[in-house]
Amino acid sequence: MTRFGWLVLGGLALAALGIALLLWGFARQSNVPGTDLGQEAGQVDPATLAIYTNGTHGFSLFYPASGRAEDTFTDETTFSWRASAVATGTPIVRIHTSGGEVRVGASSDSRALEACVRAGQAEESRGAVTLGEREWQAFSSEALGTEDERRVTSYRTVHEGSCFAVEAFERSNTEGIPPVEDVEFVVQSFTFAR
Repeated sequence: MTRFGWLVLGGLALAALGIALLLWGFARQSNVPGTDLGQEAGQVDPATLAIYTNGTHGFSLFYPASGRAEDTFTDETTFSWRASAVATGTPIVRIHTSGGEVRVGASSDSRALEACVRAGQAEESRGAVTLGEREWQAFSSEALGTEDERRVTSYRTVHEGSCFAVEAFERSNTEGIPPVEDVEFVVQSFTFAR
C-alpha cells in the first residue's frame, strides 16, 4: 500500500473513532436525569462523589464531590447536635450540598437516650426506615416563620450507647432551588462500620 493509502486509511479510522466517541457522549448525556449526582435508576457515578469517614464514632457516608464537609461544627448558639435536642451532645459533621445540608450528631446523655426514638415537640413521626443495615426512626418538622424556612427530617437510632441523629435540612421554599436528591442520597448512604 502506498503512503497515500495509509494516510486515507488512518484518517478513516480516526473519523470512525471520533463518531463513536461522539455517539457515546450523547448516549451518556441523555441517560443522566437532572440531578447533581448523575444518578440513573439507583446507580451513581463514583467520580461525582466524596466520602466522609469518622473513625471515632465508626461511620461513613457519601456526598456530592461538589459539596463540602465541615467537621465538628462548633457554633453551639446556632447548631446543636440535633434539632429539638433535649440534652447536650456532640455535633460531628455537617455536609453542605446544593439542595441543603445534612448534619450528624451523637449524645450519650441519659435524657437524649430516653428521647432518642420518640417524636419531640413539633415533630411528626414518619416511622421506621433503614439506613445502611440498621433501623432508624424518622421524624419531620418545619422551621417556618423564620428567615431561613426549611424542612427538617431527623433519623435517629441508639448505637453503642449513644443516640445518633442524621438530619436532612431542606429549604421549604423550593422555587428556583435545585432538586434535593443530593440531600436524600447523603442520608441514605450513611452506614456504621461496626
